[in-house]
Amino acid sequence: MNLLLDLLIPRFITEDVAVLEVDGEYRPICNVDDLNMYDVYDKIITVKTFNFFGFGLFPKMVESEANNE
Repeated sequence: MNLLLDLLIPRFITEDVAVLEVDGEYRPICNVDDLNMYDVYDKIITVKTFNFFGFGLFPKMVESEANNE
Protein backbone atom coordinates (compact mmCIF):
# COMPACT_ATOMS: atom_id res chain seq x y z
CA MET A 1 0.00 0.00 0.00
CA ASN A 2 2.86 2.41 0.80
CA LEU A 3 4.40 1.84 -2.62
CA LEU A 4 1.10 2.65 -4.28
CA LEU A 5 0.80 5.87 -2.27
CA ASP A 6 4.40 6.81 -3.14
CA LEU A 7 3.60 6.45 -6.81
CA LEU A 8 0.27 8.27 -6.83
CA ILE A 9 0.68 11.16 -4.37
CA PRO A 10 3.20 13.87 -5.37
CA ARG A 11 4.93 15.28 -2.30
CA PHE A 12 8.20 16.61 -0.88
CA ILE A 13 10.36 14.13 1.00
CA THR A 14 13.64 14.46 2.93
CA GLU A 15 16.28 11.74 3.07
CA ASP A 16 19.72 11.37 4.60
CA VAL A 17 22.25 10.48 1.91
CA ALA A 18 25.87 9.33 2.24
CA VAL A 19 28.23 11.10 -0.17
CA LEU A 20 31.83 10.57 -1.26
CA GLU A 21 34.16 13.38 -2.34
CA VAL A 22 35.57 12.82 -5.85
CA ASP A 23 37.73 15.51 -7.50
CA GLY A 24 36.40 18.20 -5.14
CA GLU A 25 32.74 17.31 -5.75
CA TYR A 26 30.42 15.29 -3.58
CA ARG A 27 28.77 12.31 -5.27
CA PRO A 28 25.87 10.44 -3.65
CA ILE A 29 26.54 6.83 -2.73
CA CYS A 30 23.26 5.66 -1.23
CA ASN A 31 20.57 6.32 1.32
CA VAL A 32 21.80 6.10 4.93
CA ASP A 33 19.32 3.29 5.60
CA ASP A 34 21.14 1.16 3.01
CA LEU A 35 24.67 1.68 4.42
CA ASN A 36 26.58 -1.28 5.77
CA MET A 37 29.11 -1.18 8.60
CA TYR A 38 32.10 -1.40 6.23
CA ASP A 39 30.96 1.22 3.66
CA VAL A 40 33.22 4.25 3.20
CA TYR A 41 31.77 7.75 2.81
CA ASP A 42 32.85 11.32 3.54
CA LYS A 43 29.65 13.03 4.70
CA ILE A 44 26.00 12.50 5.40
CA ILE A 45 23.75 15.20 3.98
CA THR A 46 20.01 15.75 4.15
CA VAL A 47 18.42 16.09 0.72
CA LYS A 48 14.91 17.34 0.00
CA THR A 49 13.30 16.14 -3.24
CA PHE A 50 9.93 16.34 -4.94
CA ASN A 51 8.58 12.78 -5.24
CA PHE A 52 6.52 12.38 -8.42
CA PHE A 53 5.50 8.88 -9.57
CA GLY A 54 8.31 7.37 -7.48
CA PHE A 55 11.07 9.58 -8.90
CA GLY A 56 12.94 12.15 -6.78
CA LEU A 57 12.95 15.34 -8.84
CA PHE A 58 14.71 18.66 -8.16
CA PRO A 59 17.05 17.54 -5.32
CA LYS A 60 18.21 20.25 -2.92
CA MET A 61 20.72 19.89 -0.08
CA VAL A 62 19.08 21.01 3.15
CA GLU A 63 21.66 20.23 5.83
CA SER A 64 25.16 18.80 6.07
CA GLU A 65 26.55 16.77 8.98
CA ALA A 66 30.14 16.37 10.18
CA ASN A 67 32.67 14.19 8.42
CA ASN A 68 32.74 10.45 9.04
CA GLU A 69 35.80 9.76 11.19
